[in-house]
Amino acid sequence: MVQPDLTIGEIWTKGESIFQGYWKNNNVQSVLCLPIINRGELNGVLYLENNLITNAFTQERIELLSVLSGQIAVSLNNAMLYENLEQKVAERTYDLEEEKKKTEELLLNISGQKKELEKLNITKDRIFGIIGHDLRKPVIAFRGIAKKINYLLKKEDYHTLKDLGEGIERDALGLNALTDNLLNWALTQKNAMPYNFEEIELINIVNEIFLTLNRLADDKGLELRHEIDPDTKIFADRNTLLTIVRNLVDNGIKFTPNGGEILITAKPTGFGVDMEVRDNGIGIPPDKLNNIFLLQKDKTTDGTSGEKGTGLGLHLVHEMVELNKGEIKVLSELGKGTTFIVSFKSVE
Repeated sequence: MVQPDLTIGEIWTKGESIFQGYWKNNNVQSVLCLPIINRGELNGVLYLENNLITNAFTQERIELLSVLSGQIAVSLNNAMLYENLEQKVAERTYDLEEEKKKTEELLLNISGQKKELEKLNITKDRIFGIIGHDLRKPVIAFRGIAKKINYLLKKEDYHTLKDLGEGIERDALGLNALTDNLLNWALTQKNAMPYNFEEIELINIVNEIFLTLNRLADDKGLELRHEIDPDTKIFADRNTLLTIVRNLVDNGIKFTPNGGEILITAKPTGFGVDMEVRDNGIGIPPDKLNNIFLLQKDKTTDGTSGEKGTGLGLHLVHEMVELNKGEIKVLSELGKGTTFIVSFKSVE
């Protein structure tokens, strides 16, 4: 219901305005209130006042101001439409940005999964190659060994028999190490590797590995030695630590020529203990250094005495160092040797 036009006098008389006090205090003589209506909806009120004369707003003026209020109503409506449009555009832009982010994250995730899958396929192929060739070869070498021994005994060729025995021992040690690496790798891939972090005296681990690999080192005239304080302790899993040290020492034996040495040292750092396995062997070519821990086809190099490598040992070392919440890096110079630095947490 639209209120009929009222003069200020009529409003005062009827007492219908809440502004009576304001008008009286400010000596308001004339007031004009025009509704701002657009499409049947009230958008606001055009309010004008005059404190000089009464009846200041004539019919002509009212008609002119009515036209103005209509234009104001259209302008206000357009402004509100524009504001609503801006809000909708902002909301839609935000939705599109969020969808874009999700799409980019999805693509990144797919790309990462693709790379991981490619890496796993390469690893799988390499493992099958190790099983099919490197693991099978020493097993075949044991075939007919009893006949060879009997033949040499009958001929009393004890020198050749001694060489044969030493060769069998080397092959057995190599086969045992390779089998251990394959089993350990399989466990790590299935996240089934049992581990128990405990306080470990590093010197005991090193001495145990030296005892195991000393025969291989002697065959090449290599010296295995360490400079480790007996009080040096680290926080790690014992079984994986044995695998780490065994593979690093075995790698040093393989690529160090006769008369060389493999030295293990340990020094405290601000965060734990750095164990260094250093050899004075042939070194690693710079182009192979960046991918030294990856399991790739055609990555391996024969040792200084023709020893065959699989690349699995260093790959496993890297995974097991990470399992022990440590870090590993390698420094090498051709013709001078290689140093593997493994950072472990110390016992708190």
